[in-house]
Amino acid sequence: MLYSASRRRIGVRRTMRFDKVTVRVPATSANLGAGFDCMGVALGIYSSVSLKRSNTTSIHVRGQDAPRNKNNLVYRGAIAFYERAGKSVPSLELRCLNRIPLSRGLGSSAAAIVGGFTAANALEGSPLSSEEVFSACAKMEGHPDNVAPAIFGGFQLVAQDKGAFVRAKFKAKRGLKALLFVPTKEVVTEKARGILPTKVPLQDAVYNVSRASLLVHALEQARWDLLQTATQDRLHQYYRASLVPGLDDLFSAAVEAGAHGVFLSGSGPTVLALVSGDGRPVVQAMKHWATQTQVQGACRLVRLGAPGAKATGFHP
Repeated sequence: MLYSASRRRIGVRRTMRFDKVTVRVPATSANLGAGFDCMGVALGIYSSVSLKRSNTTSIHVRGQDAPRNKNNLVYRGAIAFYERAGKSVPSLELRCLNRIPLSRGLGSSAAAIVGGFTAANALEGSPLSSEEVFSACAKMEGHPDNVAPAIFGGFQLVAQDKGAFVRAKFKAKRGLKALLFVPTKEVVTEKARGILPTKVPLQDAVYNVSRASLLVHALEQARWDLLQTATQDRLHQYYRASLVPGLDDLFSAAVEAGAHGVFLSGSGPTVLALVSGDGRPVVQAMKHWATQTQVQGACRLVRLGAPGAKATGFHP
């Protein structure tokens, strides 16, 4: 028999343990231009994790490659649950289907941690609430703006207060999609963060605060005409432009072709354009730019504001 293992959706009892759990977890895009380290959104690309008790621990991976040993981030997420819940770690059979591109600014590490932690939590009867899962995964991953949408879906705002993570979901009007240009070349997040300055001018901080505020309003009220301004940034994209040669030209080409706004997804190198309709003119503009700059990559049109992680439990 099959059951939803997400207590926040159907109120599954904490004592309900499963023989096997499968979790589907989305890709995410952080920052959204102006919302550096405080905004994120779930995207319609999903990886899945299956977890069950076994006589011996084994790790199987399909899709995007990842370690097949205990260094696997999904497995480490599962172990983090047992440590947080104060439970002994059983032997586990872990199967991963990784569809989220790695090291591309699409939240693959957050998805891995959330997938493993959520699967183990559900396997043991969901003793931890969704908010407790969020707090633990955010501390482990270090980027709550990816973790929040990976767990709760949609658009998320996050902040830290006295060592704790605070988050809130806001609802965007329908009509927008995410058009991704995903370069073939990977960018390690630590490298992308390492090139950022430790201090910024006051006027740059004000610039971003005003646009991040405007971005929430534009999304909630379907003011697509405001998005080009609302997604502008001075805190991180300028410094990371070297990671994607010709980035400014790509931004300009996308906007001229009809994108409502365009920005780096997370720390890059993926570029996300906000489009309505099928986005074909923007796709063509991105492909033309890629040809001109000799940057290899692919375009993907995906859902913006997708559902968060969902666990399904199985009994014989």
